[in-house]
Amino acid sequence: MNGYNILFVTFDDLVYGLGSNSFGQLGLGHRNKVEEPVEVIELRHQNIQQFFNGYTIVLAVNTDQQVFSFGINKWGQLGRDVDRDGCHKPDIYQKKRNKMF
Repeated sequence: MNGYNILFVTFDDLVYGLGSNSFGQLGLGHRNKVEEPVEVIELRHQNIQQFFNGYTIVLAVNTDQQVFSFGINKWGQLGRDVDRDGCHKPDIYQKKRNKMF
């Protein structure tokens, strides 16, 4: 089961997450449950304005309209080479096949 996850941005532009993290949706590079807020270092001072939560991934958009993707990448949904085994920390979503969502 996926469970619940929370991501939030503080006034000093830090991103924290907690929750079930079943598919690495907190962007911490692991799938362990997180019961207290933990900072997502890769999103520090990135001016994140919005999160889009999928079942196995999260997209975070900043004020410059850059999209950071993290979670499971079984089908290349993070805009990276397919990786069926791991979960990924936040990185900028890259164009694939000349398409951007």
